[in-house]
Amino acid sequence: GTVFAAGQEAPRRRVAIKVLQSRSESALARFAAEAEIMARLDHPGIARVLEAGDADGHPFLVMEHVDGTTLDRFAKELPRAKQLELFAALCDAVHHAHLKGVIHRDLKPSNVMVKSDGRVVVLDFGIARLAAEKKSAGETHAGELIGTPLYMSPEQARLHADEADVRTDVYTID
Repeated sequence: GTVFAAGQEAPRRRVAIKVLQSRSESALARFAAEAEIMARLDHPGIARVLEAGDADGHPFLVMEHVDGTTLDRFAKELPRAKQLELFAALCDAVHHAHLKGVIHRDLKPSNVMVKSDGRVVVLDFGIARLAAEKKSAGETHAGELIGTPLYMSPEQARLHADEADVRTDVYTID
């Protein structure tokens, strides 16, 4: 999907709107699953979904607008102690997702923002899945590479979607 910054009128606030471009059945199912998955999560370290719907045949998600810097750029010049504080905050957010049964599967610096107040926020649950479900809407199929290869765990890179569990996210942020 494509993400746009926007202003919501009521209540007045900045939001991010993610609009799905692809019309494939699996993309539509994955987009709907992303909305459902994000709605389960209520943590200050995870971007909140505010609304989901369809406008004239264009599925969309309205999410909390996160104005910040990607984790890698923000942490680059920080002292080790401050980097470890960010790491702990990221682990706390990911742990919350895991407690809710959500595996992100695409944790990488561009999907983690650091706000001006220093708060870490995890974004983009587009390929996330529920840990308890062997198959979910929009689920990847064996042999289908989805995610960012540079940040994939060995289980995910082996192209066996059913092998990816919470360890996939732990591997990525370690």
